[in-house]
Amino acid sequence: RIDLHALDNIQLSANWVLNDPGSAAALSLQAGNSIILDNGTSINAGNNWTVNLIAGTGFVPTVAQPTPLSGSDGVYLNGSAYVQTRNGDINVWAANEVLIATGPSVGNNGIRTVKGGSINVTALYGDVNTGSNPQGFGYTRTAPYYTVSPTLGGISTAAGGDVTINA
Repeated sequence: RIDLHALDNIQLSANWVLNDPGSAAALSLQAGNSIILDNGTSINAGNNWTVNLIAGTGFVPTVAQPTPLSGSDGVYLNGSAYVQTRNGDINVWAANEVLIATGPSVGNNGIRTVKGGSINVTALYGDVNTGSNPQGFGYTRTAPYYTVSPTLGGISTAAGGDVTINA
């Protein structure tokens, strides 16, 4: 189990590769403000990993500030950043928003599981934007009648599992 807690932001500027630990394991990042994955970075988890991203735990609504400001207290995947597990779950919770980059150069960004596992995303006050990576399923004339892009975009599962998004 790996737990990382920060009072303000957690910003990743390097790729994190989590190899198969042989049994169930979890990576949890919890930020008082935002979790930011810079362009070109990733959390790439092998078999048996669950990834939990929790942002905005320090936000306290007040009369003057009843909701978080745009661009804070959220989970942000910039450029071609992605979060991926093989067969583990991905849980994302943000006091504000969950935003996956949009635009022409998003590369293989997204939040995905590739060998099973469910994805749960919650944005308490803000929106969820699944980005603009168009990679998905290709359909064929032979069994199994589809192929799955290895750089599946948006918030997606490639081999089963539920996707739940609440905003």
